[in-house]
Amino acid sequence: MNVLSKNIWLYRFYDFINGGDKFVVIFFIPFFMNKGFSSTEILFLPTVLCASQLIFSVPLGFLSDLWKRKYILFFSTLFRGLAWFLMYMSNDYSVMVLAWALVGLGNGFHFGSSSPFLYDTLAHHNQKEGFSKQLGYTKAMLFSFYMGISMVGGFLFELDHTIPALLNFGFCLLIAPLPLLMDEPPRYKLEKQKGLLAIITMYNEVVRVFRENPHLLLLIVYGPVIGALGQVSIFLFQHYVTELSLSAIALGWFLSIDYLIRGVVSFLAYKVLRRCGERFALYVLGGAMFMGTFIMGCELLVYLIPFYALVSLSRGVYATLYETIIQNRFSARARATMSSIKNVVYNLTYMISSGVIAWIVGIYSVSYGLLSLSLVAGGLLLIFTMVLKRRAV
Repeated sequence: MNVLSKNIWLYRFYDFINGGDKFVVIFFIPFFMNKGFSSTEILFLPTVLCASQLIFSVPLGFLSDLWKRKYILFFSTLFRGLAWFLMYMSNDYSVMVLAWALVGLGNGFHFGSSSPFLYDTLAHHNQKEGFSKQLGYTKAMLFSFYMGISMVGGFLFELDHTIPALLNFGFCLLIAPLPLLMDEPPRYKLEKQKGLLAIITMYNEVVRVFRENPHLLLLIVYGPVIGALGQVSIFLFQHYVTELSLSAIALGWFLSIDYLIRGVVSFLAYKVLRRCGERFALYVLGGAMFMGTFIMGCELLVYLIPFYALVSLSRGVYATLYETIIQNRFSARARATMSSIKNVVYNLTYMISSGVIAWIVGIYSVSYGLLSLSLVAGGLLLIFTMVLKRRAV
């Protein structure tokens, strides 16, 4: 097996099994309710996660551009594994806060290195045009795994509410060595530049790109904001299902459909970009988020649950199509840094919106929370559409 095939298959398997540590996220609301925490305490935890990711994203993005990315991915798995172990062992709220801060640290390592590692591997073998296809296949495998654990996880959760955290820990132990087996692809000549000089080089590259293409600033904001709203919506969806008095098994099956849709979108991502173009994907990203949250926010009814499929469509676009667009717009010398800047926007939006939405749900209802998300998504889509009429994005 050549280096390209080896890296791609190891990357796919790593990302695939990495999906197994999402048991706690999939059953986030019922998991922490069973630990005896209040709604306010539970909804504060995503804020801790976002704050941690926000603090570490850019520094770890710089580190990823300077250090071997396979080591970054290795440490990402270790920190997340420790976090899930703490969640399994403890019912103390302060330990939960620490655990989610560690998840944020682990995610910060992962976000700036995962996609750039795949892109650089393909670019080194003159196959960077296949990035969207390879990323799409990888994400499709990942979402298919999510779909499976969503269906099975509901039954396991009914048996013992601590099982999700234990399984998360087990999956992290399983995949931790995989990044070390990958062959690090060569990049721009940053290997010959050290410390401050390398950082200045990357900073100048980012400034140059934005100076020559100022509209890309909007692109860096638009996608991550919509993506963050989608992440907040998944917790609102869990509240929505809980308020309808449906079981964890039902929640798991609903979420399996969510992952099925996102997996299909990821699998077809490269075909969509090739036939419909970037602009179409960017319209779907915001439009589907707006419509899905608006329709569900109109009333608390079990018959409106299928409309969450629109939100799933938007999240699938962000997971694969948008990441491809970003990777194609920036050069190798600053690609991980730009991914980290994108993640800063994402986490800042996530942190603020989760806090505001928690307050809205506490004072009013889940429906008002969903309508608030639709208002933000619709407004951003309108602004983006106006910019599109003036210049190509």
